[in-house]
This record gives sequence, structure tokens and C-alpha cells, in this order.
Amino acid sequence: MVSVDEGSLAASDNQMTAALRPVAGGYFLVGSNKTDNYHYTSKPRYNTLYSCGAGACVDISTVKTWFRQTVVGGKSRRWVYKFYKQRFTGSVPYTAHFAVQCGVNIKKAADHYCSEYRHDGATGFLSSTYANGQPQSVNFGTTNFKKYPLVRLTIDWDYGDPSVGRFRGWDTCTSKSNNRLCAATGTGH
Repeated sequence: MVSVDEGSLAASDNQMTAALRPVAGGYFLVGSNKTDNYHYTSKPRYNTLYSCGAGACVDISTVKTWFRQTVVGGKSRRWVYKFYKQRFTGSVPYTAHFAVQCGVNIKKAADHYCSEYRHDGATGFLSSTYANGQPQSVNFGTTNFKKYPLVRLTIDWDYGDPSVGRFRGWDTCTSKSNNRLCAATGTGH
């Protein structure tokens, strides 16, 4: 079995935990679905498991994954994520996992992880299984920089290689009194 992680260029999972290294590549904004100053919803990625042989591959199961980013707003320094999955084709059993990290959007320089950049209380790397629409609250730290989520949604098939979708969330403009999604955002790298 072969699993495809659509749109993924990212390096190994270990890059999400090393001290003061640039943010891993391969996380891209998927869709521009910012509905207001506090909510962004990505477009789905398709996680597909293929069976290959005799010079051809056949899609035997596909699961769509996407997420919703909410900035709590006001003086709060929290995002609330909701992760989603929906079977698109096939019936191969799977387990869904999320992994999140926060990036600091540094002008004219490499971005870094929030939890390592200023040690300001930002949640570090966080990973777990998820149920559809289950909320997950994450602290993005107290320093006033543009910050954005890095989200990895993985489908672990009961047989075959896992399939990974990587997403960049919308930039969050932080201040002492009013945290919100920025008017414009970076798109990833």
C-alpha cells in the first residue's frame, strides 16, 4: 500500500521540536476562508491510500481533513482549534491525529516557533488523536508579534503508510488589548 500526503513538502516531525531553528517548510495556507476577525477555516486536504500493482494504482480509501482556527479575542492569548475529518471514498479503517505548533512571523528573517522564540508561555508542540469537531485550546504567548498556527492532520490507516496533510493557519495580530486575525496573512513556504 502507498499513502500520499497531498501538498506536503515538510521535513521530519523532529523539526517541530528543536530549539530556535526556523519553522519547518511545507505548511501552506489552504484556502482564504477568513469569515471575520476571529475565525478562519481551511479548505480540505485529501488523504488517500492507494493499492499499486501491475503498473497502475487504485484509490482504495480517501479521507478529507481540515481545521477551524478561532482567536478568542480581547486580551486572551489563546486559539481554539477544531479538527475535522470526513470519509470521501473507500472503507479502510483509520485513526486521525493532530499535531500543532505556533510560528512567529518575523519580517525579513526566518520564522521561529513561538514557544522557543521568547519563552512567553506559548504552548509548545502538541499532538493527540481527535474526534470530529473536538475543540483544542492552545496558548500563543504574550509577546506582540504576528503569530500563526502550524497544523498537521494525519490519517493512520489500519494498513498502509500514514497520510499527512499540513496546513498553515491565518496570521494573528497580537496586542495588549485586542488579539484578532490580521487583515492579510502569509501563505507558507
